[in-house]
Amino acid sequence: MNRAYLPAIITYLAAFITCLICILNNWGVNESLIMILVVMVVFFIIGTIAKEIIDCTLSKKKTEEEKKEEITQEKEEVDVDVSVFKQELLGEKQDNNENGNATEEIS
Repeated sequence: MNRAYLPAIITYLAAFITCLICILNNWGVNESLIMILVVMVVFFIIGTIAKEIIDCTLSKKKTEEEKKEEITQEKEEVDVDVSVFKQELLGEKQDNNENGNATEEIS
C-alpha cells in the first residue's frame, strides 16, 4: 500500500465514524459539521505523524539491510582475494618444486 495515502484514509475513516455517531445521536447539522471538521483536522495530523514514523522506521531498516549487504560483499571480495593469493602461492611452490627437480636431474 502506498503510504502517501495513509493520512487521508485515517481522516476519512474518522469522519465517517463521526457522521454515524452524529446521525445516531440526532445532532443538528451545524453541530455535526463542526464536529466532523474538528475530527478531520485532528485525525489528519495523527495520520501524518503515523506516516512519518512508519517511513522513518522503514528507512532505518533499509539502511541496516544495506549495511549488512555491504559487509557480506566485502567479505566475499576478501575471500576471493585470499583464494587468488593462495593459488598464486601454490603456483610459485609448484614452480619451485619443478625447478628443484630439474636441477636435481641435471646434477
